[in-house]
Amino acid sequence: MEMVLNNQNHIRQLNKVKNEIKLLEQKRCKLIDLCLDEKIDRATYESRYGELEVQLNKLLTEQSQLERGSRQEIDLEKRLEHLRKVLQKHEVLSSFDRNAFESIVEKVIVGDFANPTQPEPHRLRFIYKTGFTNTVESKMFKQKNPT
Repeated sequence: MEMVLNNQNHIRQLNKVKNEIKLLEQKRCKLIDLCLDEKIDRATYESRYGELEVQLNKLLTEQSQLERGSRQEIDLEKRLEHLRKVLQKHEVLSSFDRNAFESIVEKVIVGDFANPTQPEPHRLRFIYKTGFTNTVESKMFKQKNPT
């Protein structure tokens, strides 16, 4: 998960987009000054101003998406840190955390055929994203009857 987070570093991209927005706003201000000083004609001003506005709107949309991604990234980092602490302390989780599960487990195989004539439907095989596999007999974890 840490490798994925490092590859999707929205904060770095967000800073780049913010700098580009700042440069476009400076260009827009210079363009306005040129028009006010009558160094360029009105048609050239409007044409160039329209181009800058399109670029600026595109960057503002991208900034919004990156900010959303950055918030999700920070939230995921916090959950990953919590999961790391729980795993290091060998604590039992009190409730199922789907996001934690999906970030660790690639797939679960229910049932197995260790012997072609002897199916084992109670076997669960967890295949983790790290490549590690773990096999558990599900009949060992049957719930007790509340009676």
